[in-house]
Amino acid sequence: MKPQSFFHRRFNLVSLLKTDRWRAVRRTRNVNKYISPTLAGIAWLDAIANLVFTPQGRILLIAFLPLAFFALLLTRSPAFLLFLLVALMFLLDWAGKLFFPRRLRIERQPPARVVCGVPFVIRTEIRNESFLPAYDFLLNENLEGTLVRQEEGQTLYCLGPHSEMAVRQRYLLKRRGIYALPPAIAEGVFPFRLIKASRRGKIRQEIICHPAWTEFQELHLPGGIRLAGAQDMSVSNRTGVSQHFAGCREYRNGDDPRLINWPASARRNRLVVKEFQEEQQSSAAVILDNCCPAAVWQAKEVLKRLFTLKSLTADNEEPFEAAVSLTASIARSLSIRNFVIDVFAFGSEIHHFRTGRNTMSFEAFLDLLASLDSSHSEKRFDGFPASELDRAADAGAVFLILLRIDPEAEKLYGSLLKRGANLRVFTFDQRADLPGWAERLSCNEILLGSRREL
Repeated sequence: MKPQSFFHRRFNLVSLLKTDRWRAVRRTRNVNKYISPTLAGIAWLDAIANLVFTPQGRILLIAFLPLAFFALLLTRSPAFLLFLLVALMFLLDWAGKLFFPRRLRIERQPPARVVCGVPFVIRTEIRNESFLPAYDFLLNENLEGTLVRQEEGQTLYCLGPHSEMAVRQRYLLKRRGIYALPPAIAEGVFPFRLIKASRRGKIRQEIICHPAWTEFQELHLPGGIRLAGAQDMSVSNRTGVSQHFAGCREYRNGDDPRLINWPASARRNRLVVKEFQEEQQSSAAVILDNCCPAAVWQAKEVLKRLFTLKSLTADNEEPFEAAVSLTASIARSLSIRNFVIDVFAFGSEIHHFRTGRNTMSFEAFLDLLASLDSSHSEKRFDGFPASELDRAADAGAVFLILLRIDPEAEKLYGSLLKRGANLRVFTFDQRADLPGWAERLSCNEILLGSRREL
């Protein structure tokens, strides 16, 4: 392969436009929607301007362009002197960035996993490898817009020659998902804060944002069983042999030879077999509706979205986010009580997860929930296989979480009842004419974690 020249590596516009390298991207969604070329071009121009100029520089540049036009037409007017002054400021700022570049080595250490709505800290180590000091540089400004910074305003840092420092910045994520972070960036704005001199790291990183969840202090199972402690167990219609060792006893005719404890038999000079404790297995199933209903906007909201050029066909994601948080909360509250939980999410695609005793860890389960996307299928439950319904109904407790109540939801409820499921139904539908078998929940209570009992 022919090596690329320095100019090609630094100024290849095609490779620049292939990816947005200086802004954070949330990559859980892959929606194939039409994007206007005009709006896309404006967005790219804004991104390139944001890469080169500071906010003050962009404002001054907008005022400088008409000033330059009139100054060139009327060279004897006072505007010509103002034009020369502003042009000299841009020229000196550009020369400072060109002839005195910052040689900074940046290493950012974000947490691998965070929880939605909980502040976290990103630690960044910076080393100045130059014999010149680095004045007035900004750090990680490319994370703005995706990660919400907790500190107010911009902080300017200074670093002496051949020295290093560590910076701790607090951020917040308002929505679950998997976020691809661009390389860490330090933007020098010395001396006039008009043009940026950027230094970037080489590593792209990810942050997994888990849904907000609450460990319920008290959880009522279908049938009136109340779980108030971490050692409570549910009654399942299936029993099995546990793998917990209970002790040893003498060998009897008909015992499985594979259970013989040979070291203990040698010590006692007679055959001894291992004995395991038989107990009832606690199991539960959570069925999650991930078909988001279409949003219904009021007249004031419609005018606001038209003015801000936002879509009117967007779905209402708040009930779905609350349903995901409720699923995580129920799974957590049951797993600490030694339950095995099967979670079914159905829509245009069907997902089946299992967590709890000796299965998937709760952290890995939250990773899957972080990447779970909503569905936009009109047929909500038609693709739900009968075998999966049978498996869910065989659990000791079934929690059905519905985003809205409609004939298809009532049909699913009837199918589970016919299979003998011990059922409890929750919904985020705020209509007044809900059936008696559905319990209405508030999205804010679930998302904020203010509800401690269920």
